[in-house]
Amino acid sequence: MKVIVLSIDAARPDILESQVKLGNMPSLEGMLDRCFMFKQCETTYPPATATAHAAMITGCNPRTSGITGNLIYDPGTSCCYLYSYTRSGLDSRSLLATPVWKTLSEGGLKQLIIAFPLSWPPVVENTIGGFYNYESYLYEDELYILSTAPSRGAIPLKPIPFQEVEETLPPLEATFQIAYRLNGPFFKAILLPENGSYAKLMIVGDGEQLVLAPKTWSDWLKVDLNGSTGYLKFRFEIISQGHKDVTIKLVHSEIYSSIVSNLDSKLSSAFEKAVGHFLGVGGAYGFSKGRLSQEEFLELLFESHDWVKRALRFAIKEVTWDILWIYTPLLDFLQHAFLGKTSSENESEKAFAMQAIREGYRKVDELLNEVKPLKDVHVFAVSDHGMCPLKRQLRVNNLLREFKLLYRRADKPHEIDIDKSKAFFIEPCHIFLNKHMPRSEFEDLKFWLKSVLLQLKDPVTGERVFEDIMLKEDSHKLGLGGDRTGDLVLIPSPNHHLSGMLTEDTPFSESPFFLTASHETSPLHEELKPLLLYLGPLHASFSQTRAKLLDLYPTILSLFKIRHGEVDGKSLLA
Repeated sequence: MKVIVLSIDAARPDILESQVKLGNMPSLEGMLDRCFMFKQCETTYPPATATAHAAMITGCNPRTSGITGNLIYDPGTSCCYLYSYTRSGLDSRSLLATPVWKTLSEGGLKQLIIAFPLSWPPVVENTIGGFYNYESYLYEDELYILSTAPSRGAIPLKPIPFQEVEETLPPLEATFQIAYRLNGPFFKAILLPENGSYAKLMIVGDGEQLVLAPKTWSDWLKVDLNGSTGYLKFRFEIISQGHKDVTIKLVHSEIYSSIVSNLDSKLSSAFEKAVGHFLGVGGAYGFSKGRLSQEEFLELLFESHDWVKRALRFAIKEVTWDILWIYTPLLDFLQHAFLGKTSSENESEKAFAMQAIREGYRKVDELLNEVKPLKDVHVFAVSDHGMCPLKRQLRVNNLLREFKLLYRRADKPHEIDIDKSKAFFIEPCHIFLNKHMPRSEFEDLKFWLKSVLLQLKDPVTGERVFEDIMLKEDSHKLGLGGDRTGDLVLIPSPNHHLSGMLTEDTPFSESPFFLTASHETSPLHEELKPLLLYLGPLHASFSQTRAKLLDLYPTILSLFKIRHGEVDGKSLLA
């Protein structure tokens, strides 16, 4: 018997069904006769990637799994992430409960885990790192403007003397450096004429050479960064080309080293040769910083997803396993950026967004097509949450500063002074109060803050910002509690994103252009419901339509007839 768990981050069942009806997902449509979809599946609170995946792999609520968000408040941690007092909820070392991978391994089953959240650092054999694993990350993407015209911030393009060429335009040359903070290598960019205009760009240096066509990502280029070998791609676009001057935009992708894994060396080499170098999450950070256009971002994001598709194909054809775990973040990043724009009043913006969403779900269908021929394999296609459009943002820590409850560190202004502050917010939903306050002051502040926030209205829309605010002692209803849960648990309205960043801005603003939708509100909202779809020989054995992500853990173990300890989920098999 074989099992595949395919995690499709942020896949919405309602959108998936509509895309099937529109004929955009023919592979899934052709498998419906051996599928069972749980129409009412429930995610965790918070409905975050880390929290939900922890529920899948431990069968436990966040209180027990220890994963209370993508970011976890843990002031004593030796595994700091983003801040000195937080750790990553996507790191396997953050788990407080035993993941299913260990239980399966102890049961003698062979597994292959590919880029699955919370699987790295590896806890069992045959694990391949990927998304949210920063061991292989070397440097961010970069943007360069090259121009013959004097321009602030632009790198000068200068003519190269003619060398017996028939073109009337001279080749143009510029020198640029990548990864300057790591003292990265310099390259030459040579703009080449063709038929009376500039049409190609050559990248030369570090023993490597590439020729680029406009608006097309290059092949991989290998670079050395502080003794580590990294891989990146380039893309260029002609911004303007006149009689005298030409200006181009040049960008490169994030730089990653070779794929990290604990596969044996032979299998690791075969995997990277077949699947290709890892691209990260498709330039989402560069897009958020305005370095990548939406077209460039989409191209990288789809290519990142294609890496997952090739990995799945390799795993099916070349590797022996009893259970395969694999993950794609495509729809999460795609819908964050574009789902909210599908109702835009700007027709061109709306059309672009709708096409992007259609293409994203079509790409997911391509992934499902890889498992379509597998008649005797149990496939669980699952998402961690759905997604709601939003328009507004509240910077909670900026609000707490206005209340004179929060102070910044003098030496690190982006960090909270934990000792001096009386209250502070950790994304996605936790407000912690200073435990060193007298008990009466602590209790008074807790109830005052809850009352004030429940009445808080957006100054622009007039909407209440929060659907509910729970005290920690009441949050067990949401599966929360313990030291990693805030003293107040915030549940925002679907239209509001909660940010924990400390800035000089006012608390309220429009949501950032790259965040048109999110998944922070109550999991009871229809748009937040996750996907849970079974494909395989037991499709007729399921009858109930309700399920929880927590149920995946005991269901998989019951398939393999492996006993487990007490968990919060229940097997979906009769």
